[in-house]
Amino acid sequence: MNTEKTPNNFDGMQLTALLFKNKVFIIIFTMVATAVASLIAFLKPDEYMATVSVVPPKVSSSVFEGVLGNISSTLRDIGLTKLGTQSEGYTFMVILTSRTLIDSMIKIFDLPRRYNMIDKSMVDIRKEFIENYEVSIEKAGNYTVTIWDRDKDTAALMANTFIRLANQKAMELSQQEAKVTREYLEERFNSIDSALAVLSDSLGKFAGSKMIIAPLEQAQAISSAISDVKAKLIESEIYYELFKKTYGSVDPITDYYKNLKLELSKQLNEIQFKPGFAGNFTIKEAAGIGISYIKLYTEIETYSKVKAALFPMLEKARLDERRNAQFLFVVDEAVPPDKKDRPKRSIIIGGTAVGSFVFSIFLVIAINRYKIFKTQYAEAQEGI
Repeated sequence: MNTEKTPNNFDGMQLTALLFKNKVFIIIFTMVATAVASLIAFLKPDEYMATVSVVPPKVSSSVFEGVLGNISSTLRDIGLTKLGTQSEGYTFMVILTSRTLIDSMIKIFDLPRRYNMIDKSMVDIRKEFIENYEVSIEKAGNYTVTIWDRDKDTAALMANTFIRLANQKAMELSQQEAKVTREYLEERFNSIDSALAVLSDSLGKFAGSKMIIAPLEQAQAISSAISDVKAKLIESEIYYELFKKTYGSVDPITDYYKNLKLELSKQLNEIQFKPGFAGNFTIKEAAGIGISYIKLYTEIETYSKVKAALFPMLEKARLDERRNAQFLFVVDEAVPPDKKDRPKRSIIIGGTAVGSFVFSIFLVIAINRYKIFKTQYAEAQEGI
């Protein structure tokens, strides 16, 4: 390659002359680089892309769905409407990008052999699969799973199989969640039944010994109001422990029920120990047969309301634990593609040609500048 001494600062004519003088190098460099890129591009096997589009059900299948609104109507009556809730569950991206699904695909389709990676570690095989699959959430709300493979039929089969495995995993998670809920609710349900049995027996004995046929209307109103607050307090305690066991103590919903429990405890304390609710006296200060009856009657009302509130949730948990339902519905099934998707040979060759041409020009200028610097440095050394 020819170079010549030029001033420090090029003008356009000098640069053009330099490039023209080295045109053979630039052309050969570009042609060789392009030829190598073309060889590599055509040696790469064709890969086909298959995509499946799915949507989650419109109604959530979670056993907790609806719990947050279960006590909202009563909260409005006792002044706790400002607490609010913020509920966020995991999306299906958690399942669709899970290591469990990736490992299942590797095993089902014998990917170490398919990728010629029999001697490679599982980590390397996972990386190779991840480079050949893609999961995304579209603006319309659907999920798309795309898989590339050298065989177009296998690509479609892998994409459809991936969704089937995702549905199985989602069902397992739902059943595990329902089992935890069911076991806890059954435990609380049994304890409530025991409490109701004891309270009913006590009330019957008390009414028989005191010859009480029916409480006064005021007593009923007082017991109903107190039982509402106490029922919501117990419900909030149950929900708090349930969400704490399921999602942890730092979850927003868990924190919500913790705050709700504190607020309800505060209101119940004010009702029982501050005058003004039942008259110019506190409930705890009231004496006599009527108040004793109210206390027993209130406890029975409380536990009966809690039992009625928990029963639908318990039944749903039992059903969810046994059900086998889809969680992702296929909108567009993956089909074998008509054309290969990659490699993009024209882009590879064209990009290499442009890049090598630009790089060769840069190389010519850099070598020329180095020659100039070397000459000037030698002249400076001689002048010293």
